[in-house]
Amino acid sequence: MQALAALARNKPEKPLKFLADYLIENNPNKPENAPPPAGGMGGMGGMAARVAIVGDSKSKVITKDEK
Repeated sequence: MQALAALARNKPEKPLKFLADYLIENNPNKPENAPPPAGGMGGMGGMAARVAIVGDSKSKVITKDEK
């Protein structure tokens, strides 16, 4: 609820990115000594994974090495 309230207060241009960043920064289960996420991709360090839907409800993460 706090994340949605912050989203409504701030009205950012990119609401999904704002919400993702807010949830990462305010995660109560985050380990104490964890380094901050690198880059702006939710800790992925600027690398994005492509996801392909296979069948009805299964998904597979395709890495850069798999093409």
